[in-house]
Amino acid sequence: MWGGIRTRAAGCIALLYLLFWTLTGLPSGTRHWERAAPQHQCTDEVWHQGSWLDTPPGPCPPQPPLATCNASSSQQWAFSSPARACGARYLDPTYLRRALKGQTMMFIGDSITRHLAAALLRAVGSTDEVVVGHADFDLTLPGRDARLSFLWRPYPWNVTEALLEEVPALPRPPSVVIASFCLWHALHVRDADAFAEDAAELSAAAAKVGARLPGLRLLLCTCPHTVTALQGTAAKREALTPRRVAAYDAALRALPAATWRRLGVAALSRACGDACSADGVHPQPVVFDALMQVMLGMLGV
Repeated sequence: MWGGIRTRAAGCIALLYLLFWTLTGLPSGTRHWERAAPQHQCTDEVWHQGSWLDTPPGPCPPQPPLATCNASSSQQWAFSSPARACGARYLDPTYLRRALKGQTMMFIGDSITRHLAAALLRAVGSTDEVVVGHADFDLTLPGRDARLSFLWRPYPWNVTEALLEEVPALPRPPSVVIASFCLWHALHVRDADAFAEDAAELSAAAAKVGARLPGLRLLLCTCPHTVTALQGTAAKREALTPRRVAAYDAALRALPAATWRRLGVAALSRACGDACSADGVHPQPVVFDALMQVMLGMLGV
């Protein structure tokens, strides 16, 4: 009799233990001291927390907390403990090919979004390459009916038009739109106040499209860290100064958070420093690899 009672008691205790961890949000396979953070603490800022480590490139997948294993870089991004508590981890190509099944990832804007598109191709293990230049392109991602679409729309009003007219008309609406439109305005218009007005109009358009396509997720890239001494033309050195680009970035950060989630190109490229700039304007590929891992984590892929 006592053996039966002990067996039933042990079963009840195990059931209560399982129920406790289910209600407290512990991910499967996670030890109790690594319990997931409450979702209200997992802000976009937390997802971007981490540091660049001076470490030789190791094998892929990298060991935690590393988020990158770019063979061309001696710097690799490491997620912070708060970011890891929110679920940040390296997402390998095999996992991503399954997770992105049936989705269309749309990149709209300038060369920053094109570099992010290239990072997505690397992340899923694709052998395709982006079309370099001022051109649109569509690619099929390896795996299960996933697509990548890029629209060259470098000014904010170009992105506004694309969101209002082109995106809703697509036979297969995108799952995610990633937009970047800082650089050309800063280079050719050079007016941060006018940019703030253009960006506000774009944000209003994005809110309308989000209401029409409730499953659409919108991400806005902040402006990259620039290095004047590395820029190849006098026009860029005059226009894309750290001070001007910072003013443009401030205009983006002032946009309503309810409309856009922010992808911190500024934060990760600035943290990596001047040595991580490819040409004074664009970060090195490893920065985009880190941003892609951050972005996919933020989206809950």
